[in-house]
Amino acid sequence: MSGLSTTAPGSLAGGPGRRTGRLVVDGATATAALSNPACVASLPSNAVRLDDASPLHRFIFGGTDAADEVVNYQVIAWSKFVGDDGSAPVLVPRLAAKGSFTLGSQTYGSGGANLGASGNLFADTITEDLGSPAVVNVHSPADNTMAWLDLDLSDAFAYEVETDVDTAASADVFCQPVTPAWIMSALKAALASPSLSGYTTEVVKIDAAAGAQTAIKAAVSGKVIACHALLGRAGTDAGSIKIESNNTALTGTMPMGIYSPNPVPMEKDRDFCLKTSAGEALNMTTVACTFDGWAVVSY
Repeated sequence: MSGLSTTAPGSLAGGPGRRTGRLVVDGATATAALSNPACVASLPSNAVRLDDASPLHRFIFGGTDAADEVVNYQVIAWSKFVGDDGSAPVLVPRLAAKGSFTLGSQTYGSGGANLGASGNLFADTITEDLGSPAVVNVHSPADNTMAWLDLDLSDAFAYEVETDVDTAASADVFCQPVTPAWIMSALKAALASPSLSGYTTEVVKIDAAAGAQTAIKAAVSGKVIACHALLGRAGTDAGSIKIESNNTALTGTMPMGIYSPNPVPMEKDRDFCLKTSAGEALNMTTVACTFDGWAVVSY
């Protein structure tokens, strides 16, 4: 499965990373009616674990073999539950979205051949029937340009997409994590704050391995680094994180369950931020869990 990386303008160097889309349904030809899923003990083979910091995911549809052909779809959000006796976890499904998409005339083109045949067609129309609160946006231009569906999957452990090709010959589905507009608005407001006049501000990526110390922001000579926000979540194992100035703790040990919420909320004023000593790095130390996300810093 391949995706389009945004790691560098004009280049795909660096491989898949944040904001990289992936092909999650590849040339499906199933024609069975889509049914309500049941609880399972293990994740279905076609399900995709959610390991990105963003709660919002964009689904783009395509397939073959001609414009105006229709495919039925449903997106299943899988959540993990355990009993009060500590028994083995059970994966519980809910339908996050369900409806149909119609192919337009826009092809993947020669550059998209690794996503499917170059002559495959993007959907230009989406009809979303479920009315789920997980549906954030349906972009359905119906003019032969690409349609997409945005879903809030913040409370899910994994997702799965099922298709019934109906009048089409095959179906493709792509998924890409995206940053919600409200997060970007908050960032812009914080970075424009008068209290930051004279400081350099950055949004920095966090990709912390388990059981390791990772620099959120490397030391800047003579500068005090302030952490205005830290957004992200633990990966597939529970553990803990601690924020540090070099090796000196700035926080206590913060337990992180699987996909715990953001540990540091937005704060505009440097006086109320976690801050390093001058010339020291802003670090994160993890125990057991990984942590993927990003932070807003100034120095």
